[in-house]
Amino acid sequence: MDFADSPEHAALRSELRRWLESKLPSEIRVRISDFASTLLGPYAMVGGPTEAVPDASRCFHRVLGARQPTIAGGTSEIQRNIISERALGLPKG
Repeated sequence: MDFADSPEHAALRSELRRWLESKLPSEIRVRISDFASTLLGPYAMVGGPTEAVPDASRCFHRVLGARQPTIAGGTSEIQRNIISERALGLPKG
């Protein structure tokens, strides 16, 4: 039996798919919020509207809230380590 047809490969594919569906969107949100906060500079941390950034409060909440899913589901680094060890067979470390 080829590894691609084995139950182990199916389990790894399922685990990888589950990780991608849950973690990838939160990773994208973090990168977008990081980019937005870089563009806005100190205005990204203003809790109310300003003349320079009328919807600063919305940006403020998005920048702060973007990291919540990555923390709640286990840090992204830990999830990446699990995938690399189980799916790719890389050594621990």
